[in-house]
Amino acid sequence: GYFWVGRGRPGDRFSMSKLKSLTPLSEIYAIQLVTEICHSKDSTYRSHELNLVLHDGSRVTVVDHGSAERLRTDAESLGGFLGMPVWDATNG
Repeated sequence: GYFWVGRGRPGDRFSMSKLKSLTPLSEIYAIQLVTEICHSKDSTYRSHELNLVLHDGSRVTVVDHGSAERLRTDAESLGGFLGMPVWDATNG
């Protein structure tokens, strides 16, 4: 019933409060896809981000990816599994 970042599972030999991005699945309102332009010293590129949008309006980043198409497919699968809508802002 949770999303988190890191190794292990909630309750396994450590406190749930120490897990990064620990989010109850019941708090998820939607899946969001956004694109951002990233700049490094030598290049500029697009990064596509999949976020969980929570009922309070906050966002939890799940993953950044270089392929909008691949991330869109993953978001649709995740949204279907969770029964949540996917808000796709990658084409704007």
